[in-house]
This record gives sequence, C-alpha cells and structure tokens, in this order.
Amino acid sequence: MLNVDVGKEEEVFAELRKTEGVTELNQLFGVYDAIVMLEAESTEALRTILQARMRKLDGVRSTLMLMAASDVSTGQAKPGADEESSGYQTISSASQDRSSAEA
Repeated sequence: MLNVDVGKEEEVFAELRKTEGVTELNQLFGVYDAIVMLEAESTEALRTILQARMRKLDGVRSTLMLMAASDVSTGQAKPGADEESSGYQTISSASQDRSSAEA
C-alpha cells in the first residue's frame, strides 16, 4: 500500500505509469486511491522496484506490498522467487484522514 500526500495523486500516478514492472494502475473510489499490479522476474526484483523506485517518489508517504500466493480462479500456485513473480500495490491518499480530522 502507498499513502500519498494530498494533491500529489496525479503526479505519483504519472510516475508509476512510467515505472518498469508496473503492468496495471487502476484508480479506485473509497479508502484507497489506486491499485498497482507489478511483475518482475523474481521476488527480489519486485522488492527492488518497490524500494528503489516507488518509495522514493515525491508524495509517497508509506508503502505496504501484498503478494499473491495462488490464483484461486485457476487453482494454480503463484511462481516462486526463481520464476516470474507478481505483486499488488495499493495506493491510498491521506485526504480522507485529513478531511475527517478537520471536520
């Protein structure tokens, strides 16, 4: 998960669209602003994308990565660290928290 500074959402989304390994970026309504699908050759490569690129984007406050263990639609296990790996990254904005605190 990413927490994004209020007003930085579009800037962060634009940078994420250019980030190697990002295969999907979907904006959401509700608590989170977006979900990002990442793909890489290994779990270590996913970690590198997250640490070296996503966490360093201006406007990103914090991150939490979720990795799929299996694809329940097919019943297949997800690949291990030596094969292609994928992870989901959700992005949230502090705007709801701040607006609640200001009310």
